[in-house]
Amino acid sequence: MMETDKKTIFITEKQVKSIYNTILRESLVVNSELVLDVKKFLDKHYRAVRYDDVDENGDLIEPQPYAIQSLTSKGEPMQTFSIERFVSKLASHKKFRDKIKDDTDREKFFKQLVDDWIHGNISHYGDLTVNVIK
Repeated sequence: MMETDKKTIFITEKQVKSIYNTILRESLVVNSELVLDVKKFLDKHYRAVRYDDVDENGDLIEPQPYAIQSLTSKGEPMQTFSIERFVSKLASHKKFRDKIKDDTDREKFFKQLVDDWIHGNISHYGDLTVNVIK
């Protein structure tokens, strides 16, 4: 039986970040870059909006689900899309459609990305709350 030496390794927070950025994230680089590219595109050209509605008595009804508005170059709203329609439109956009080949995976990915974008849950590194592509 062979004995192995046990060693304790101390690493700084900076080293942990370096390890995270180089080794652990290597398999997710393509998706992280795609997430950040799409986020930048969305931030520039779209915004999420939520409409409030009132009943006949003027009382506030539960807020309606989110919708997405396209914006002019001056930031003014042009067109409004339902989330489902917008995800489909984004997944088939010429800039992004070839990044994920499988139609089902692409649709899941963009649905999760849009949901995280709406709620401000895309990390600085391009991580989503759920990794839908394995």
